[in-house]
Amino acid sequence: MRGYRIAVLGRVELSVDGTAVPLAPLERAFVASLAAQRGRIVSVERLIDGLWPDRPPAGARNRVQAIVASVRRNATPELILTRSPGYQLNAAVIVDAAEFAAAVQAATNTTDARRAVTLLDQALARWRDDAFVDVGATLVDVERDRLRELREHAIELRVEALLSLGLHREVVPELTTLVRDRPLRERLRGQLMVALHRSGRQAEALAVYRDGVRILAEEHGIDPGPQLRQLHREILDRVAQRVAHRLRGRRRARPGRARTPW
Repeated sequence: MRGYRIAVLGRVELSVDGTAVPLAPLERAFVASLAAQRGRIVSVERLIDGLWPDRPPAGARNRVQAIVASVRRNATPELILTRSPGYQLNAAVIVDAAEFAAAVQAATNTTDARRAVTLLDQALARWRDDAFVDVGATLVDVERDRLRELREHAIELRVEALLSLGLHREVVPELTTLVRDRPLRERLRGQLMVALHRSGRQAEALAVYRDGVRILAEEHGIDPGPQLRQLHREILDRVAQRVAHRLRGRRRARPGRARTPW
C-alpha cells in the first residue's frame, strides 16, 4: 500500500512514499481542507465556499474538478476519493495532527509521569509553526483553533508531569517564558506560582499572581478564576504558617525575653 502523509502542523505538505508532492496554492488549500475534515465527505459546495470565501469565480465547480485532477496526477489517483456530493481523503492517509492528538491522549491516560513527559515531548516536537500556517481556506479554521488549544493543553499537561516529578526548580525558567508569552493562561500562571513556591521563592510566586490580577483587570475587566484565587490563598496561608513557626522558634530560643504581643 502506498504511504500517504499530510503535514498540517506548520506549512501544509503532502508526500507519497516519502517523496514531497508539489502543490500550487489552491491545491494546498484543497488538500488542507480535506485533511481538516479527515474521515468525512466534503461537498463541492463547501469546498467552493472554503476556497473562495469572498467571491467564487465563474465556473467554480470546474475549477474544483481541475484542482482534484492536478493533485491526483501529481500524487496518485487513489489519494482523493470521489464520494457524492464531493470528495474524501483516502483512509490510508496519515495526518500529523491525528498523530499529535493520539500522543496527547496517550499522555493523558498514563499514570507514569515520565512516560507522559516523553510522549508530550514527542508530540510537541511535531509542530513546525502554527497549524495550516500557509492556508487561508475557511474549512480549516475550526480545526486550526482546536489544534491550537490542544497544543496549549499539551504544554500545560507536560508541565504538570514535570512538577509531579519534583522538577519545580528546573521548570521555572521555561514556565516564566510560557507565562510571559501567554499571560491569560491561568493554568500556566498557577503552575509557575507552584514551581516558585516549592523552590522557596514565595515572594516571586505572589508577585506572579498580582501580575495576573492586573493583566486580567486591564485587558478584560475580570478577576482570576477560582482555582488561581484558591492557590493564592494557600500560598499566603503557608507563608503565614512559616512566619509563625519561625517566631515560635525564636521565642523558645530566648526564654528570658518578654513575649511580643501580636
